[in-house]
Amino acid sequence: MTSASAGIASRIRLPTDRRAALLRAAAFAAPVVALAWAGWSRRWMSDDGFVNLRVVDQIAHGNGPVFNAGERVEASTSPLWILVLAATSGLLRGVAREWLAVFLGIGFSCAGLLFAELGAARLLRSSLEKVTPVPLGALVVIALPPFWDFTTSGLETGLAFAWLGACFYGVARHCVAVDAPTGARGRASLPWASAALVGAGVLVRPDFGIFVVAFLAALLLTVQGRNHRLLTAAAALALPVGYQVFRMGYYALLTPNTALAKSAGAARWDAGGRYLLDLVQPYRLWIPLVVIVGLAVISGLSRWTWRGRGARSLVVATFVAATLHALYVVRVGGDFMHGRMLLPALFALMMPVAVVPLITARIWGVVGVVAVWATLCATGMGVPYKADVVSADGIADERAFYVAAAHNPNPVTLADFTKIESSAEQGEAARYRAAHESFSVLIIALDTPTSYELRLHQGADLRIVQDHLSVGIFAYAAGPEVFVVDRHGLGDPLAARLTPLPGQRIGHEKWLDATWEIALYADPSQPLPPGAPPANDVAAAARALQCEPLRDLYDHVEGALSAGDFFGNIVASWRLQRLNVPTDPALAARKLCD
Repeated sequence: MTSASAGIASRIRLPTDRRAALLRAAAFAAPVVALAWAGWSRRWMSDDGFVNLRVVDQIAHGNGPVFNAGERVEASTSPLWILVLAATSGLLRGVAREWLAVFLGIGFSCAGLLFAELGAARLLRSSLEKVTPVPLGALVVIALPPFWDFTTSGLETGLAFAWLGACFYGVARHCVAVDAPTGARGRASLPWASAALVGAGVLVRPDFGIFVVAFLAALLLTVQGRNHRLLTAAAALALPVGYQVFRMGYYALLTPNTALAKSAGAARWDAGGRYLLDLVQPYRLWIPLVVIVGLAVISGLSRWTWRGRGARSLVVATFVAATLHALYVVRVGGDFMHGRMLLPALFALMMPVAVVPLITARIWGVVGVVAVWATLCATGMGVPYKADVVSADGIADERAFYVAAAHNPNPVTLADFTKIESSAEQGEAARYRAAHESFSVLIIALDTPTSYELRLHQGADLRIVQDHLSVGIFAYAAGPEVFVVDRHGLGDPLAARLTPLPGQRIGHEKWLDATWEIALYADPSQPLPPGAPPANDVAAAARALQCEPLRDLYDHVEGALSAGDFFGNIVASWRLQRLNVPTDPALAARKLCD
C-alpha cells in the first residue's frame, strides 16, 4: 500500500485489508487527479487575474497593496489571495507570477475537493466501514467545464474551494467527536484552530460571510459551556475584525473597491436570474441537483447516514449557506463571467455528498443517473454562444474570449497575450515610460482610434489612460511606476463611485470618460486638442472635483498615511462608502457643490 493510500485510509478509519484500502483510496484520489488534469489542460490567466498580479507587483516594490502607487485603492476582492500570491512570489523569485497563480489555483482547487471528500467521509464513517465509497458530489465538480476553467485564471476561485473544503472537513471532525458514544469520545479539544480557519472566509471573499456564519454556528454546537463558546467565537472573529480595521484605516472604505465598482449592493434579480439559467441550462444542471438534493433530504431522515446532532447540523448549515450564497449572487445580478460566481455555492452544495456509500438501491440509481449526466456533460455540453464568445445578456465565456484574442490555447504569461488588441498599448506604455522620464505626460486614449498627449498638473507623475477592457494586462505590462487609470473603477476611487450607466454588462456599468480624466490630471491652462470633450464639460468636471465630497475622497486616499490619518480614515470610511457621483459632470457639479 502506498503511503498516500494508507494515510487516507487511516484518516477515515477504513479496514486495513490491502485491496479494500486501495479501492477506497482510489475513490478519493481519482476525482482530485481528474480535476488537476482538467485544470492544467485549460490553464489560463484572466484580465482580472492580472489586476491581482499588479497589486502583488506594487507590494514587491514597497508601494503597498494598491493598484497605483500613491493612491490607496483595494483593487482586489480577496486580500487572502493577494497575501498568498505576494508571499509565494517573494519566496520563489525566479518563477513568473503568472505561473505561480496557475499552480496555486490548481493546488488549492484539488486540496478543496479532497478536503470535501474527507469531510463527507467523516460524517458517513459508520456507513463507509464495510463498503467502497463512490464520489457522487465530486463527480459533479469534475464534470462541469466552468470548474475546469476557474481552477486557474489568476482569480481567488481555487482558494475559495480550498477554504470551503478545509472548513467542512475541520468542522466535521468536531461534529463527529461530539456525536461519538460517551465512552469513545476521549478528551474533547476546543476547536480554536477550526474557528480561526472559518473566520478567514471573509478574507477569501467578503460575501463568504454567509458561509462563515453557517460553519461557525455548526461549530459552536460542538462546544460545551458559555465561556468556551465565547472564546471559540472570538477566535473566529479576530482575523476578520483585525483586517476590517486595517481596510477602513488604510483604504477609507468598508468593502473592497471592487464592490463599489460592480455595484454589489444593488438588487438586480432579473439579470441574476439570467445568470443562473446561463449556468443551469447549457449543462442540464438541474438533473444532478434534483436527484442529489433529493437523495440528501431522504437520506437525512433515514437511519444509515448523518447520525447524530452534530453531523446533521453541519449538513443542514452547509446546504442552507450554499443556497443563500447562490441567492445572493442572483440578487446582485450575477457576473459577466460564465458560471464563475455560482461555482462556490455549487461546490458547497456537493460537499456533504462528495462521497456516498453504495448500500441501497436508491443510491445506486442516483449514482447511475449522475454518472450518465457527467459523461454527457464533460464530453458534449457547453454554452451556445461559445462561437460569439459573449451572450446576448453580456455574459462571456471568459476563457474562450482570451484564448481567441491571444490566438493561444493556453494564454498564461504576458508573452502569451502579445496578439491581443491591447498589445500595442502595452508597448506604448513601455515607450512612454522610457522616453519621458524627465517630465510628465498624459496619454488619453479616447473612444476613437486616436490618442493624444496633454501636459499634467505641475508636479504630477506620468498617467496613462486606455479604453480597452483588458486593463489588468495593460497595467501589469506597464509596470508599477506607471499610473494607469482604470476607467471601469476596479482600481480607481472616482470611477468606482460613478452612477452606473444603463444597459451595460454586469461589472462594466461604470465608465470614467476623458472629460473627468482631463479635469483630474491635465494642466487647465493648455488648449484642448481636436476631438477632446467640450470645454464646458471639462470645466464642470473640474468644478465638481473642487466640491467638498470629492476633495474629501482624495484627501483620504492619497498622500502619506500617519497614525492620525489612519484613525481619520476609519471615521471617513462610513461616508465615503455612500458617496455616489453622477457620471455627467454638470449634474455632478450641481449635486456635490450644493
